[in-house]
Amino acid sequence: MIIARNSPATASTGPRLLEAAGRFFRQIDLALRVRRERRDLAGLDERLLKDVGLSRSLAHLETERELLDLPRDRMRREGL
Repeated sequence: MIIARNSPATASTGPRLLEAAGRFFRQIDLALRVRRERRDLAGLDERLLKDVGLSRSLAHLETERELLDLPRDRMRREGL
């Protein structure tokens, strides 16, 4: 089936596709920011970890998370 460019099917698909692409790129941007934060966390010494209320083992667990394993509250704040 061929759909004309200006048909109702493509008129409603275009904005949804752009919205999905925008959400995807915002999620990737957030994932890269969180990854940098996790790397920074890994570099903190014991005194600084204690200041933020984390043990070395908890910090290590956080740094081992997958790239797209993002905190839900951060995703909500970003509108994802």
